[in-house]
Amino acid sequence: MESIKVVYEDQTEQLLPSEVDRLMKRGYSILRLLSNDPFLRAAMDQAGYTMKDHNEGWTLFLACSGYDAAPVEVPVNPARNASAEIAGFAGVMLMRAQGALEHKHAEEEKFVFRGMDLRAGASPIANVTLFLDRLDELESGDNRASTREADHHALFTLERRGITTEVREELRALLVMACSSEFANDTTSEKAEARKKSLKALRLWLTDWTNTARTVFKRRDQLIRLGIGKQRRGRKAPPQQAVAEPVIAGPVTQPPAPIEPALNGPASLRGVVSANDSAEAVPPSQVA
Repeated sequence: MESIKVVYEDQTEQLLPSEVDRLMKRGYSILRLLSNDPFLRAAMDQAGYTMKDHNEGWTLFLACSGYDAAPVEVPVNPARNASAEIAGFAGVMLMRAQGALEHKHAEEEKFVFRGMDLRAGASPIANVTLFLDRLDELESGDNRASTREADHHALFTLERRGITTEVREELRALLVMACSSEFANDTTSEKAEARKKSLKALRLWLTDWTNTARTVFKRRDQLIRLGIGKQRRGRKAPPQQAVAEPVIAGPVTQPPAPIEPALNGPASLRGVVSANDSAEAVPPSQVA
């Protein structure tokens, strides 16, 4: 993350984006509360807080937020526009020129594109400058007098592919504009500088009135509402022990008692039972 440098009279401080966010939150908290709570506002008024101070705080807060009441205008940057046009030419026409020369004028292709990097990410300004310089050599360079006729044939091929003398002159003008700081009208840097000044002023405003608020309000809840107090951290509750759930037993069922012979029954029944028992006890060999 890029930090914002806020310059004070006696120090230079780097504000990270997170610190800027905290500054904005504190500013919004106190400004919103003093705008909506008449009791707190009246107490601050007695400490010297006026409508002028209130408006100053809101103005600084809006400036730091990027608010601008003026209509939004697209910034005109001739240098950036020229660089974009050069990049567009380099991305299309240099490859087209190389293909044409390699097909019909191999020697001239080697001379024009020797050492040139046409891969993505290469500098279009450097490539187009080198390309135009070497076309000028093909046209009237002293070192190529012996190949003048072949060089002119190569230039004629390039003209048929759209790289005319007029296009070359236009590219020269764009290169001058793209490389000159005179045409670099970057309003982004101006807005960034203005925001740095607003951040400095807002921090000083907050330091002033939050210190005043601490002398006016003593209750912690009021300071917390103003964004300048901290809540007390309560003690951690001891961990609760797990309580086993009670086991609910089902109804106990007693097994049925064994049925014994009724020895105390009627006398007639006892006699039958005794007779049967005696008969079963006599071995078969003794039965007549």
